Amino acid sequence: MKKISAVIMVSFILLGCNGDNVEISKKQVSNFRDMYEHDEFNSIYKNSANKMKEKVSPDEFVTFISSAKKEMGKLNKTQLTHSNSISYVIGEPAVVLTYSSRFSKRNYKEVFSFVSESGEMKLSGYSYTPN
Repeated sequence: MKKISAVIMVSFILLGCNGDNVEISKKQVSNFRDMYEHDEFNSIYKNSANKMKEKVSPDEFVTFISSAKKEMGKLNKTQLTHSNSISYVIGEPAVVLTYSSRFSKRNYKEVFSFVSESGEMKLSGYSYTPN
């Protein structure tokens, strides 16, 4: 019985943190969009998770996001369609947010991935596909 109580308690502790991480990640998306709008691509990279920086150089990231902006145009409207908060027994929490976004040139599905790093939710991945 003690074992079941401990599992339930750990589950509540983990689930209690998830909502906060989702809300923090939503704010990070808003920050991303502000920097994107003002072509502050290096700032987006600088504020990203080390996990992403290990795989992508600053120049590669700026090239990718610049090309994305040229392809998509200006953001007109966006709506969060799905959020997933992931807690691991070992490892840092992660959040994946999916948006349906209308840009000036086309509609896209955007996926933002965040990971907890030094107590902050940091961007660990971004993708977009035509919707």
